Amino acid sequence: MIARVLLSALAVALFAAPLSADTIKLLNGTQIEGVRILEETYAEVSYRKPRVNAPQTAKTSDVESIAYSSTSGDYREAQVKLAEGALVDAASYYYAAAQDEENSAHLRAKAMIEAADLLELTRNLDDALPVYDELLKLWPNTRHLARALVGRGKVLLYKGDVAEAEAAFAKLLSEAQAKSLGERWEMEGEYYALYVSEAKGDSKTAVTGYEELRSRSRATWPGIANKCALRIGRVHLASGDAKQAMPLFETIIDGRLETESDIVANAYNGRGRCHFAVAQTYLDSADKHAAAGTSDKATVAREDAVDSFREARLDFLRVVVAYTPVLDQQPEALYWAAQCFLNVDDADAQRQAGRLLRKCALEYPSTKWGKLAGQK
Repeated sequence: MIARVLLSALAVALFAAPLSADTIKLLNGTQIEGVRILEETYAEVSYRKPRVNAPQTAKTSDVESIAYSSTSGDYREAQVKLAEGALVDAASYYYAAAQDEENSAHLRAKAMIEAADLLELTRNLDDALPVYDELLKLWPNTRHLARALVGRGKVLLYKGDVAEAEAAFAKLLSEAQAKSLGERWEMEGEYYALYVSEAKGDSKTAVTGYEELRSRSRATWPGIANKCALRIGRVHLASGDAKQAMPLFETIIDGRLETESDIVANAYNGRGRCHFAVAQTYLDSADKHAAAGTSDKATVAREDAVDSFREARLDFLRVVVAYTPVLDQQPEALYWAAQCFLNVDDADAQRQAGRLLRKCALEYPSTKWGKLAGQK
């Protein structure tokens, strides 16, 4: 009798408990907890709640993220490596998890997009591209469809395949519209189409488009608005207009928690370049005052220049120290941090400048900044 009661209680407990306790976080902040994910597509996520027979669904365009309670050894090791900052190792473990057929299809797809994005972030472009392609081939209806199309287009753009990148981003925009992937991905498609225009040399058209898209996205998708602000700021900086560029970079830095790390690192470099330009203006003013015989004003201008060089140096060093994984921003930060050291009177400035220039030249020899550093 006691055995039958215990078995009955155990059966009730097993029926009441979910097989796993996955959590779906929606864009509006709602969390759907204690569920078991059944399937994920670009259209919807289906899941089962405990004590509810019929599967439930959530629109994928409403989903911000999903946390899985049951993964695999490789997946968990990838997360450990990611926390340690070993991004390439993390990508390798994620890819191994994606190859493990004992894992669910949705976990394998999640692992593969993480691997591809980490390879793109670390600029292992030749490795990243086939991983994106493999994901899209194996799971063409994945929840991560838009994310994979963005990543694939970025890799092609960074590799210099502008025409192929343009086609990839055009596909993103058409898929976002045709498959109702959500407003965010339509705007991402618009943004990258403008980025391609800029890459092709049509900065004027691109800036007009960035400004319009920034206005539309600012309230609902601040990350996209910040990406537009970055590109506008960079165009102004390239034309020598640091005054217009500075507030755009500062807006991004103020909203850095809502913005991708590569955009924030780029904005810190941009603001550093603006501070550096201000410092050079002060130096020009100091020279003019010295030539006019107003030495007191020349001294003040030189002090202001040093203050601006130090502010610039803080921005560049922040990229070097806090945004190490954003590899494409490292050479610019290293080179200009060295220039700041060369323009201040700190006791160890010359040695620090030399160290940064050597690092830039040795680790990034094929970049513009690495080549300049090698000439010093």
